[in-house]
Amino acid sequence: MSELKNLTKEELEKLYWQQKLTLSQIGRMFSVTYPTVIYWMKKRGIHTRGVRKYHTKPFDGNELEKAYLMGLRLGDLNVQLHRRQILTRTSTSHPNMLELFRGTFQKYSHVHQFPMFHPKKKPHFDWQIYALLDKSFKFMLDKAVPNEITADENMFYAFLAGYADAEGCILITPNKDGVRLYLNIASEDSKTMSIIAAKLKEAGYHLTLRIAAKRGESYGRKYNNDYWELRIATKVDVVKLLERLEFRHREKNKWKELVLKMYKVKKWSEVKEEVAALRNSIQDEVNECVTKAEEKFRLKRDEKQLPRNKRII
Repeated sequence: MSELKNLTKEELEKLYWQQKLTLSQIGRMFSVTYPTVIYWMKKRGIHTRGVRKYHTKPFDGNELEKAYLMGLRLGDLNVQLHRRQILTRTSTSHPNMLELFRGTFQKYSHVHQFPMFHPKKKPHFDWQIYALLDKSFKFMLDKAVPNEITADENMFYAFLAGYADAEGCILITPNKDGVRLYLNIASEDSKTMSIIAAKLKEAGYHLTLRIAAKRGESYGRKYNNDYWELRIATKVDVVKLLERLEFRHREKNKWKELVLKMYKVKKWSEVKEEVAALRNSIQDEVNECVTKAEEKFRLKRDEKQLPRNKRII
């Protein structure tokens, strides 16, 4: 099946006017977002039956909320200008990230979600979720850490909570017979990682910042840039930082709660079953999320017509 951008005006008109498909249905057919369909309709000079408009609310101006959103944006959100609105989106197979996105943006705009198919990536199915926001969210177009965030302690930790919700990982592992705690943050964004590391060192945290994978290396994926890892492995520092960070990602909060509950435990045998149970329950949730995406996708398209991976505009 051709990509949407390869369709002629006549082919696109046939889908829209003769077959009476909606813009959303065309988007699901080609695994692209609703705004992308509108873009190609306009580019091909095709008159629409009328575009559904959802009411949007302006950003409420809370500085800590702004800092959190900037952390989440730099970590895991694709943000761009769409006409006079701000399009923000992400793709994920984690139900907790879908929940986080919806909970964060549905108070400002309608949130859309649809399944995606990736033949060259595992899992092959996941979800794309997006929202068209009011122009007052234009601060999210910035791809750098604003100076006011690094200058204010509370804003920095709100920012870090958003960034860690996107790129962070909390680990509880055995250390011989004992217990070891880690808080890892990993990203290809070396500038943001360096800023975070410098601020945390300034606050007295012990950490390491290193290149975990070189550009082009493959550990189940290809990296366009060097892949950096910030790690805090001193137990007292992990606990101190987790107490300071207000996560919105339910999975992060589950790990945080477990760490704060058992960090004084000295024997791995006392916590290993609870750690394994949490890890397994999270994986079960992810597997179920992937299965639902596949089922939803196949309802819209015959299995023999599964498309190649699409790059969204």
